[in-house]
Amino acid sequence: MDLAEYMAKASLSDDEVGKRVGKDRTRISRYRRKLEPIPGDVVRQLVEISSGEMTANELLGISEAAE
Repeated sequence: MDLAEYMAKASLSDDEVGKRVGKDRTRISRYRRKLEPIPGDVVRQLVEISSGEMTANELLGISEAAE
C-alpha cells in the first residue's frame, strides 16, 4: 500500500500526517503524489504509524523480484 492509498483508507490529510512525522503538509503532499522521494527516517515513521500496513519497499517504490 502506498502513502496515497493509506491516507485515503485512514481518512488522513496531508496536515495530519505531517504533524505525525514532523513535516509540513506541502512536503507530505509531494511524497503522496510521488513528486519527491520519501527520506528513510520518514519511511520508518510511516511504517510505524500504519502498523505495518505500508512497507518500506512500497513507500520507496521497490517491487519484490519474482522468485
